Amino acid sequence: MLGQTLTDAKRPAEGEPHIREALAMRRKLLPENHWLIANTESVLGGSLAALGRYRDAEGLLILTNHGDLGNQ
Repeated sequence: MLGQTLTDAKRPAEGEPHIREALAMRRKLLPENHWLIANTESVLGGSLAALGRYRDAEGLLILTNHGDLGNQ
């Protein structure tokens, strides 16, 4: 995912919009508890944390850790 690559390259501000776009598409096209949605939420949380937006990141990272991923 381009957004993750940009975040990993220390360019999270550029990566965030791409991650949000991917997340929106996955939420639209995949079942609610699909592992790719949780994965993308985690990537977005990492990007937000890299930007110092810890409160925004925390919700995504905690949500990802407590999701039901065993059904996919």
